[in-house]
Amino acid sequence: MKTGSIMVQTLCTPCACRCRYCLLSTGEGTVGADWGRSVLFARRFIARMEEERPGTKLLFTFGYSMEHPDLRGALRVLRELNSPQAEFLQCDGMRMRDEAECAGLARMLAEEGVKHLNFTFYGDEEYHDSFARRRGDRALMLRMIRAAGEAGLELSVGMPLTRESAPMAEGLANKLGSLPHPVPVRFFVPHSEGRGITMEGARLRESDLALLPGELLPLLNRSVYRTEAEWLSAGLPEENGRQIIVSLRKDNIERYEVAGPRALTEEIEALDEAYYAAFPPAQELAERYGDREGELFFSSRDLFARYRRMFSAEFGVRPYDVMDERQSGSRRYRTEYMNGDENSMETKAYRYITLRERPELMDAAAEWFCGKWHVPKEAYLECMEAYLSGGTELGWYLCLFGDEIVGGLGAIENDFHDRKDLSPNICAVYTEPQHRCRGIAGRLLNLAVEDLRGKGISPVYLLTDHTGFYERYGWEFFCPAQGDGEEEPSRLYIHY
Repeated sequence: MKTGSIMVQTLCTPCACRCRYCLLSTGEGTVGADWGRSVLFARRFIARMEEERPGTKLLFTFGYSMEHPDLRGALRVLRELNSPQAEFLQCDGMRMRDEAECAGLARMLAEEGVKHLNFTFYGDEEYHDSFARRRGDRALMLRMIRAAGEAGLELSVGMPLTRESAPMAEGLANKLGSLPHPVPVRFFVPHSEGRGITMEGARLRESDLALLPGELLPLLNRSVYRTEAEWLSAGLPEENGRQIIVSLRKDNIERYEVAGPRALTEEIEALDEAYYAAFPPAQELAERYGDREGELFFSSRDLFARYRRMFSAEFGVRPYDVMDERQSGSRRYRTEYMNGDENSMETKAYRYITLRERPELMDAAAEWFCGKWHVPKEAYLECMEAYLSGGTELGWYLCLFGDEIVGGLGAIENDFHDRKDLSPNICAVYTEPQHRCRGIAGRLLNLAVEDLRGKGISPVYLLTDHTGFYERYGWEFFCPAQGDGEEEPSRLYIHY
């Protein structure tokens, strides 16, 4: 099998949490080699393998957490070696900080070119702190999110979805959506590696999804996580790509330095081949151990691992475990998933723009708004043309997913109500259903308010029948207003 990427890692930084499902939470402390020694190794390794294997993706990273004693210096090393970790950091397991310390850290990260911070939340405060094995962890994550948002960093949250946490999913999504800088959340099904095996009794079932409101269901990627019955019915995917992991440890760094990059890579590739040769093919394992009515959710990788554990228990097979990320090993994957399907929510980022940034989208935007609100397309075009030509500063704001419009709103003089004196108005607020609960509307509202305020236009108003939604983003109920052609008055909100 072809090796598509090689990752050199050193697990030299401690994690302050001991989460229930974490692969790396073993209680043994850090196992990684010294940072300085690891950097020298990585530089030599990457330089040599760029010559030996052109086209292979080469990475360097550190763990267990972001709490490097010289984080600024570490980020510069990562940037030098073109590591994705130089721009994307996971904040789980960071040490306790107050608001001022979080703000200082966020500013430093932004200065050093970090663009995106990712957090993991487990449920409500009591459950989260118990899960992370640390009191105050959830409050810390929220403090850091607020600070990072103020520093202009992109944010995202993952939530492990289990039968225990599913009842808390809606509350978490609402909480994150109500922050000054709303944070998109995605659900994932926790793996059963490492201490994750203790979570098997809480593994998500198909019936547990009934606890989620319909608008949250798309936050679980059903192409990645399926029930066992669904995987077996569709046919198990073939893993046709491989990543080699070179884990620099205190107990192997000296030997690795002597072995040389090429020999070391071939050694770990041989371990990978031996591991998979010790088990029957995935389809044969599925026929032997699969439950064709199983309603438990798995990723394909985790389902394979489950079958291999069952085979090991039955036949006493115990090969070197290449799946244990604390040591050198491998990860096999489907190349079409690893490379990214252009239509996958996992491989695209949301972008928030004014129409002036992408004027070529005017016709598509007018068509999109027309389809949502059934106002003639020509009315939207007239407003947009005035905005683009400089005839008005009342703008139009879009959320793009790739090049697809998935959210938008506009600013006009009056949104068809009787309070003509209360102007301008935000109008046509809409997010595509499959993209809801990711903070899109909040980001668009904030973008519009700040853009207008920067042009000296404040306050602004908004007509709606909703209660409790716009308050999340700093809007206040101002007065009732009678919508044109409506029998009952609506609520008019103000944002200063």
